[in-house]
Amino acid sequence: MFGKYNEPVRLHDNEACLKLIELQERIKNVVEENSALTLKDLKINGKILIENGIPSGKIMGNILNELFEAVIEDPNLNETEKL
Repeated sequence: MFGKYNEPVRLHDNEACLKLIELQERIKNVVEENSALTLKDLKINGKILIENGIPSGKIMGNILNELFEAVIEDPNLNETEKL
């Protein structure tokens, strides 16, 4: 494969490849941080909220979504006691 000046192109110099390498690093960091990727990954759930007096329904859904957003911003918050 040759670049615009007929010089060999190294695949890792390709912008798309560099973005893939960056994505791999980001994924690795998320896994290492034990970050929540979905609501199911939260260390708290509806059952725990009900035990703490939160009624099931739209309000609970809103609370879980807010907690999820907080954990996305700061993965260290993904502990039952902190949430």
